Amino acid sequence: MARPSKRLVAERRRLLGDFPDIEYDSGDLKSNPAPAHARRGSALEASDYEAQAEYYRLAGAFLHGHRFTSEEDKTIWALHVEGVPYREIAAQTGTYVRRVNDTVGRLRAEMLGEKGGRGGSMVEQINKRLRRMPPELLLAVAPLFLGEQ
Repeated sequence: MARPSKRLVAERRRLLGDFPDIEYDSGDLKSNPAPAHARRGSALEASDYEAQAEYYRLAGAFLHGHRFTSEEDKTIWALHVEGVPYREIAAQTGTYVRRVNDTVGRLRAEMLGEKGGRGGSMVEQINKRLRRMPPELLLAVAPLFLGEQ
């Protein structure tokens, strides 16, 4: 790659101002131009960790309660629930990172009941099943769920 002229580098710096440059002066891309504190995740709030913990709790329940259309989907989701990065999931399953991303996105939409998910969220599926149950049976099991005995 040809090295940019000093005039071009100076003009780029003038236009960018305080924005971090994604290239070295040689024109090569930096691997991670974000400031170090942004990469470490030190600015995360406690609520972010709680939300992440809740997501993975739901994802684990989804793993055990969902009917996956393929064994590959189930394996990808199981590795995702364990927090394995997409590249490692792709390597372990012998597929592409894009396929892992698409699979996790589709299954996440199903789990959360978002547009694009087939069949709705787990909560919606449970509600459908509860609506089909006889009222007497619901009254009999309700105290178990409410902590009453």
